[in-house]
Amino acid sequence: MIQDIRLIAEAEYGTFVLRESSVNISFAMHRAVRQFHQHPQHRHMEVKLKASDNLPVLIVDEDRFTQIITNLLCGAAATLTQGTPITLTAQIEQNENGMNELVLHLKYTSHAHPIVMADFSQQDLVKGEGRKEAGVPIVQTEAMCFALARMLIFLYDGELTVNATKNDIYRIFVRFPKNRLVW
Repeated sequence: MIQDIRLIAEAEYGTFVLRESSVNISFAMHRAVRQFHQHPQHRHMEVKLKASDNLPVLIVDEDRFTQIITNLLCGAAATLTQGTPITLTAQIEQNENGMNELVLHLKYTSHAHPIVMADFSQQDLVKGEGRKEAGVPIVQTEAMCFALARMLIFLYDGELTVNATKNDIYRIFVRFPKNRLVW
């Protein structure tokens, strides 16, 4: 968590350096899940990976791309309904302009709405206040995980959106633009 805060500070001060290279998306997804499972509280959480066979390579900083996925998984895990798996899918989709883009899709069931926009002050984060579910203060790691993932996605001109159903199923979409893909 301290490294994540340091990374945010470096990005804000313009000292953050990206080491871009060609990244195998499937390999990076597996690496991110291994990193996610290294945390003791996440060891027994099930993550189902699905990736299209014909994915191109992605031009990004591999460590940061893996960190995006790991942070999204950690943020989702903070509100996860016990025993519910997280499904992570990677596929190429056409946007409204007919251009191909990489879409990462995270799907899980939760009784607490995920905090992606962090709609409260940093002071609230430090004090552990903000949104409350069933009388329990917000999990600070959830907000930090999603905030860092969002910041890293924006560095690549990407987009992060959240959709929720009335059945407490949450879908987080991360889109990377066509200019990041190499066929």
